[in-house]
Amino acid sequence: MKKVMIALNAAALILATAGGLFAQTLPQDQKKAMEAYAKAMAVTENHGHLKFFIGKWDVKSTMWTFPGTPPTTAQNTGEVTSILGGRFIMTKFSGTMMSRPFS
Repeated sequence: MKKVMIALNAAALILATAGGLFAQTLPQDQKKAMEAYAKAMAVTENHGHLKFFIGKWDVKSTMWTFPGTPPTTAQNTGEVTSILGGRFIMTKFSGTMMSRPFS
């Protein structure tokens, strides 16, 4: 039992020391990294292009099941909303497929 406790303590000491070595960065490197993160997460004019998709949509779906057979069609709906401060859009799509409801 005593040997197990010594081994566990030694392993914890090694991990704590190694983790501290890898985690150390210079303050100027941290500042540069934070500036890069802030720039990458900023909402830009390109996010404005997503506004085109926002709203409620009527969707006609067409599905081909087997070669040589006629396709099946269904009338479905979709609702697109802006999320995460305008960075992304989320689509909720519902309707029928093969005569069964889905969303």
